[in-house]
Amino acid sequence: MQLLIENVLDSAKIENGGVHLNRQWVNLHPLIAKAANIIRPMAQAKNLGFEMRCLCSDCRVFVDETQFLQVLVNLLGNAIKFSPEGKMILLEAITDSASSQISIFDEGPGIDEADLGHVFERYWQGKGVGKGGHGLGLHIVSKVVRAHGGTVSAFNRPSGGTAFEVSVPHVNSGLS
Repeated sequence: MQLLIENVLDSAKIENGGVHLNRQWVNLHPLIAKAANIIRPMAQAKNLGFEMRCLCSDCRVFVDETQFLQVLVNLLGNAIKFSPEGKMILLEAITDSASSQISIFDEGPGIDEADLGHVFERYWQGKGVGKGGHGLGLHIVSKVVRAHGGTVSAFNRPSGGTAFEVSVPHVNSGLS
């Protein structure tokens, strides 16, 4: 109930332009490690394999650490929720000179192709999903990532499962 209330309040703030970002330069590796440590017990409880691969040792991003951690935990939580027991989840971060990309891959059933364009809509849930939730998590993810000048996308993997990719520029114009 507490999580639902927090999500509704976060969503309302976002919709009313009330997102306040307390940006600072953050090393990406410890940030994704923190997200991994938060969700690891949930993955273990479901007998899911979990791997974190950070292909950048000293990549720094200009983000609100708390809100960006919420983005990662939310995406990882969805991967756990929709992955069948015994499958694998991968969290991967790569960087280039302009941006950092964080990808979360699962081995779940994937998202119906007709639904992919709706996953970030407020209160939207796939038909027959039956996994709980209220359709706010991915909406909040999308709004927070965009407030950071980044992008988020979802697609089905050819080998099965879903991937969510978040890309965040290293420097937003006028913010460095």
